[in-house]
Amino acid sequence: LYQPPLPDSALLVSRQGTITHLQREVKRIKEAEQKAREALDKSKAQAAREAEAESRRATGVQQPSVDPASTPRGSLITKPTIGYVRDIDLSVFAAGFLAKELCELKHTWKDGEVKVTALNRNQSDIHASIKEKRGKRALYYDLTLMVNWTGKSKLGRSSHSEMQGVMKMYNVAQDTKFALGGDKETSYMYELGFATQFHGACEPWATQIKEEAAELFELISLLITGKLVPAVEKKGELVH
Repeated sequence: LYQPPLPDSALLVSRQGTITHLQREVKRIKEAEQKAREALDKSKAQAAREAEAESRRATGVQQPSVDPASTPRGSLITKPTIGYVRDIDLSVFAAGFLAKELCELKHTWKDGEVKVTALNRNQSDIHASIKEKRGKRALYYDLTLMVNWTGKSKLGRSSHSEMQGVMKMYNVAQDTKFALGGDKETSYMYELGFATQFHGACEPWATQIKEEAAELFELISLLITGKLVPAVEKKGELVH
């Protein structure tokens, strides 16, 4: 059957529609490619972090070799233990160090503060040791900490109101690190706990304390990396 040709205006509309459709497809394909590249980069970065963590998990934090002839006075052991591998347990020292230093931590803001009041040793699991093999040393540590804290705020009130809570920090070891928003395979993790009356929606002062209490995560993490690890390493230097 004969079909009369479309008028120029109809052809123009049809062509414009086709061009618009193609432009959308090109944009969609480019966006899909970009997302694929980002996912690949993210996957590679995660694989690199996990590989680094696995290496540190296996080898520990390498320590400088110690010459027995240079043993300082006050060393805990003056003769090396006979054996192929030696495990120097410093867990008790680490627990005592944390119990003292944690209670110095405090986060303040305009309306109040939150501070650590105690390390709950019964609910914490603290392991720190230096392994020596063929004259080479490496530090290994694995920490799960249960910390008690107290917070106070006067937001919406004429005077301060107070509440208590706990913070559990876990996945803290020589093969993980402090990273806000990090993944559970390679980063420190934490959980906050409150009394049941503060679950869900509550008064502004209590809500503020619950939000600000999360700042203890960074303070405790920096204490571990900046003070605990160097202190354990220094203590280990006294063991020969």
